[in-house]
Amino acid sequence: MIRAMLLPVMVQAAVVGLAIVLAAAPTHAQSLADELRRADRAMQRDTPRQTRPLASFEAIAREAGAAFRRGDRQAALDRFDEAAAEAFRVEATGAAFEYALAAAELTRAAGDHADAARRFRRAALSAVRDPRAAAAHEAGCLAAAEAFRADGSAKAMSYYGELLAEHLATWPRGASAAEIGARRRDWLLLSGDWRSLLAEPPAPSPDGPSIDRRLQAYRLAFAEPIDAADYATLLATATDELQPMVLTDARRWPKRWTVWQRDAALLLARGHLARGRPGAEYARQMLRVAWRGSPRASDDWRRRAGPALIVSSLAAEDRETAKAVRSQLLRGELIELTVVERQLATNAPDRWPAIAERLAATPQPVESSRRSVEEPEADTLAAWTERERNAPRNSGEWRRARLARIRRLHADGHTDDARKLLRLTWLLAGEGDEAWRASLDAAHASLRQE
Repeated sequence: MIRAMLLPVMVQAAVVGLAIVLAAAPTHAQSLADELRRADRAMQRDTPRQTRPLASFEAIAREAGAAFRRGDRQAALDRFDEAAAEAFRVEATGAAFEYALAAAELTRAAGDHADAARRFRRAALSAVRDPRAAAAHEAGCLAAAEAFRADGSAKAMSYYGELLAEHLATWPRGASAAEIGARRRDWLLLSGDWRSLLAEPPAPSPDGPSIDRRLQAYRLAFAEPIDAADYATLLATATDELQPMVLTDARRWPKRWTVWQRDAALLLARGHLARGRPGAEYARQMLRVAWRGSPRASDDWRRRAGPALIVSSLAAEDRETAKAVRSQLLRGELIELTVVERQLATNAPDRWPAIAERLAATPQPVESSRRSVEEPEADTLAAWTERERNAPRNSGEWRRARLARIRRLHADGHTDDARKLLRLTWLLAGEGDEAWRASLDAAHASLRQE
């Protein structure tokens, strides 16, 4: 995109050729060198002999092109920088902008995304009114995202967020505003800034990603330690927004449940469940209908919803439902049930100890003690880090190792580092099936208990 944007209309043949080199949008089979050769042929075929002396910045740009032809990227980059500075000095702002973009693209192509982000940003902000400035700044945002992906540091994350906010403030109605806005909301989610996320009105016709983002924001909000009055306000806001997703306009249950409706139902149920007995009845009704609804809920959703349905059923003296659901859960889900119990004990200590006693008295399925052949011999942070490094990214083995790293960091007393790694995982590897998202949710809930 940015290369296509760089195509200027220039009179000077040398500059035209140079712009084509760095501006055309090549496919994966086309390198910059291929574009240079194509530009040279076009110049030889279509461009008459030079009829006037080159300006100083044009001469420097020609030297940059010669350096690029020799394969000397650093020399080409240095000369482009000089050409941009000289063009700016003589107030040839259009040329200065183009040379600055060429240098930024060379830097990006060399893999230095952090420097490319700074260069694209500087070029865009030096010519905000140029029609190509927004696209140049967007390229800077994408380069900053790549730099953060590779680095993962708080500094890289902060710079990425700074560029996203700056883009929306400078070009709020630009063609890239929707894409950058979505990236900004993902960044806020990674930062745990649920207040800023929920301050934005929900989309009038939300798509899957936007719904998922709102649900995640509410999950963060409900997990935040806040006083009772603020919690009540938050719960009312969530109910007003999400309950219409579950109930139809006629306030009837869905005939066919969607993934998003069940996720919203589970979120609301957990939120109301923390209020004690009145909320438990709301949660029981919501989850029981979602559990029994058509089409059958996925096993992953049932594993996530089961603990809340058991607790709410016991609170409502519906032991039959609690027993039926509990019999379908395995040890891993009972661990999540313990997390729910802790949250309930925190929010309504007068009621939930009795529920916990009932749960403790219920026989639990026995988990096989056979050690997985895929686990390392030593359950250490170093061992799991090595296992993750050697696994294909986002494979099942990689995911198990990543979750184990988060667990070990927490167990070893490095909870802040565990939270940072979990947030990074959400941003860079959060896509996946319900089981993976449920595992990340469970990890998040465990870390929030601290």
